[in-house]
Amino acid sequence: MEMKTETLEIGDVVYHFSQGEFFKTKDQAEKLLSLAQGMFKLELVDKDGTKQPNIDVDVGAILKNITNAECKEVQDFILSTVKVVKNGEGILFTNKEQRSLHFNGHRSDYYQVLVAGVKFHFLDFLPSGGAFMTSTIGQAINKAVTQM
Repeated sequence: MEMKTETLEIGDVVYHFSQGEFFKTKDQAEKLLSLAQGMFKLELVDKDGTKQPNIDVDVGAILKNITNAECKEVQDFILSTVKVVKNGEGILFTNKEQRSLHFNGHRSDYYQVLVAGVKFHFLDFLPSGGAFMTSTIGQAINKAVTQM
């Protein structure tokens, strides 16, 4: 079976995500779901006669969990599956020094890469993960950003 890959292009940098080993990825997905408890409240609200998802975001819980050891493990897992290509040269993030050196020069890319990595690695673990969760996560992120 062919491994899933995806790219994210930000400016002149291309981030290549490669699928992680199943059980390692599953373990990280479970950590992420555990961390997400209390961060988001999802309700179905009546909008023009149809039920629509509405997400309340607890920005304080998000900020608190960003420094959590399990969140750091999820971040490390995502970054360990990324190859960065800039000006035709590729870099694998095999250690923190390489990651630090790269993101020191591309600070605004960091959270974009992590969000893309979360979607890439973990959405397909959820029932009907792709379409519903992508729009739900997008809604949550937009709401969180406007509250900050």
